[in-house]
Amino acid sequence: MQNTNYAKGKVWATSLLVVMIFLFIIALIFRDHHPVFQLLQAFTEAATVGALADWFAVVALFRYPMGIKFPHTNIIEKKRQQIAQGLGQFVVNSFLTKAIIEDELAKFNIIDRLYHWSRENPQWEAWVKWMSLKLPQLIKDIEEELANNILHEQIKNLLGETQIQSLFRYTLKQVEAHSLHHYLVQKGLKWAKDNQEILFQHIYGKMVEEGNLFEQAFMGLSKKRMEERFYHFLEKLTSSYDEMLGAWVEAQFQELKTHQLDQPEFQQKIQLYLLQFLEQPPVNTYIEKAWTTLAPTLIAYLEREQAQIQKFILSYSSRQLQLWYENQVQRDKINHYFQNTITQWIFEKREKIGQIIETTAQGWTDIGARMEAEVGNDLQYIRINGTLIGGTIGLLLYGIEQLFALWL
Repeated sequence: MQNTNYAKGKVWATSLLVVMIFLFIIALIFRDHHPVFQLLQAFTEAATVGALADWFAVVALFRYPMGIKFPHTNIIEKKRQQIAQGLGQFVVNSFLTKAIIEDELAKFNIIDRLYHWSRENPQWEAWVKWMSLKLPQLIKDIEEELANNILHEQIKNLLGETQIQSLFRYTLKQVEAHSLHHYLVQKGLKWAKDNQEILFQHIYGKMVEEGNLFEQAFMGLSKKRMEERFYHFLEKLTSSYDEMLGAWVEAQFQELKTHQLDQPEFQQKIQLYLLQFLEQPPVNTYIEKAWTTLAPTLIAYLEREQAQIQKFILSYSSRQLQLWYENQVQRDKINHYFQNTITQWIFEKREKIGQIIETTAQGWTDIGARMEAEVGNDLQYIRINGTLIGGTIGLLLYGIEQLFALWL
């Protein structure tokens, strides 16, 4: 359509130029026969000059007029690199600012769109089936290093976002339900009793290092006597755990569960320990092995249970979308997360997007033809306007000339 309009405009502008030249010749031949031909000459002469000047200006934008390399012609092609760079920067600075991205995405309600699309568009089921068919290949195409990094980062993010208080409260609830705190203490006592000689030698060595303080505390007891008392103490703790230590362990556990767990300092400390734990080489190795083991198993399952998976995804996605759609709080939360994530991603990639636009535009060897096709029709009307305005100015100047001639 644009090319058709451009061709028509070009025909009109060129035809008008030819008509002006023809009328100028007629007026020049008959100018002495009647004053009207003098007016016609003034109009067509100026119109022809205006038409030719505008034709030259329009053509010079996109190529060399008549193939002659006049200075400052074929401008678009010569300035292709600068135009491409300017186009990329224009898009980045004018359309990819954070405020504009946020305003545009704020109008986009992802849950509403997906919900209505899943209900009204018959392609939803076909799309879900297509996605389920692509899942095995998608997992195969994931690079192992990338998968490990994603898994590691997701675990870190999960621990960073999860309320440690809730996580630990659930853990302690399970520990209490199975009396694991007493079990662990008793296992520790059993280990101490089984290794009492080594343990005593370690403790005694520390006592010697501390010097007089421990000598006064144990009132000059011999090493042999101290060793006997230590063994007796361990034996009594082990055999009479409920009587001597059970109540104290339970009290400490309840103190942790009801008071310490609510302290922000305690939560931050536990969170820090967990994050440091994830950075340990054995943990990273385990994560790598976990993905290596998981991927083939997951692929085999997806390929084997294709029909069931399609049915599950279709049912689950429809049900979940309905729940999100009906829950205003959850819907707003998901929409907000989607908008923030996409905004952040686009904003972080804006310079890259600008570079892609710039590189693509620089590769347009026919950039002049492309731009001429877009704006050429309007430029032809500039030629037509230049012809008519030039002729009008010619008449005006002719009238002024005649007035001066009469006055003088």
